[in-house]
Amino acid sequence: MNPLWVYPKRDLYLEALFVQEFKIDPVIAQILVSRGMEQVPDVHDFLYGKLPNLYPPHLLSHMDSAVERICQAFYRRETILIYGDNDVDGMTGTALFVDFFRKLSMNTHFLVATRQDGTLPELASFLASHPAHLLITVDCGISASKDIATFSQYHVDVIITDHHEPTSKIPECIAALNPKLRDSTYPNRDLTGVGVAFKLIHAVTHRLIELNAFDPSLIDLKSFLDLVALGTVADMGALRGENRILVRYGLEEIKSGHRRGLAYLCQQSDVNLESLTPSDISSKIAPKFNSLGRIGDPMKGVELLLTHNLKEAEQLTQILNEQNFQRQTIEKQAFLEVEKIFTTHPTYLTHNALVMSSEHWHPGIVAILSSRCAKQF
Repeated sequence: MNPLWVYPKRDLYLEALFVQEFKIDPVIAQILVSRGMEQVPDVHDFLYGKLPNLYPPHLLSHMDSAVERICQAFYRRETILIYGDNDVDGMTGTALFVDFFRKLSMNTHFLVATRQDGTLPELASFLASHPAHLLITVDCGISASKDIATFSQYHVDVIITDHHEPTSKIPECIAALNPKLRDSTYPNRDLTGVGVAFKLIHAVTHRLIELNAFDPSLIDLKSFLDLVALGTVADMGALRGENRILVRYGLEEIKSGHRRGLAYLCQQSDVNLESLTPSDISSKIAPKFNSLGRIGDPMKGVELLLTHNLKEAEQLTQILNEQNFQRQTIEKQAFLEVEKIFTTHPTYLTHNALVMSSEHWHPGIVAILSSRCAKQF
């Protein structure tokens, strides 16, 4: 009833300087000052950052070990298994690795986590029927020390790529790539899982070129930035610094329509590719992929990102649309039950914290239901 207004920082000198230097509107200059920018170079990098401004991938701890093991797999023609988390960040990172390794003609399988099984059972079962020499995780694994340790019995080497906060014990593996590791000096802690994956293929590409191992024309790193942009925006990665550059160029790759499945999904989601924005991704595209991870089969999301067949793109897009509608229906029904609880027991809203449960709520929508309740009540 009596809000406390926190006014933005004002610095008339800096605002005038930015207006003069960059020929921008005073309102834009004010926003930049409010966001804590105090130097002309900071504003320049924010507005005009380019691909050469990306940080070298080898700044990530353990990158050399990861690159060496993948190059070994390349020369030995070993089979690689990509295992990704079931959100958009994990799906895009998985698709990125699979697309990259297949372009190198490497035998590559992929599996996306399900909320029901957890890491160990589904991976163990998959490895039994799809033997692999090297396992690469995407957007997961950094806190799965016990699970990772069991894979030694399958004679599988493990490389972890993740961006979540690690626990005190890092899994025993060939390499753990994560900008949040305690010994990490990587300048961008805001990299998402797909961002870490991109850093790894960037480093591998450069190493293989140094070794004259393949025709460099086979790999265009920019072509993977559409996946990086999709995953970064969907995972709410901070759009500043390196992330901003990755998303800026990634949006252009999405607009090109070269990834047929994604282009068709955009077309069927009322997204105009010519004017594509991060808001389009977060509001119209990402929820459809996330619905697969919540109540459906997230493997279908990766398949859509990888397909070059228009007929298959149509079929997979229909699945995404149907799953998203079903997720919305389940979520709406659950929220109506919550509202009924508060209508029946209005005094509950006087408490500082609320814990609710129901056997009728789908496990996949509990997190989004919780978030919606927090905003509403």
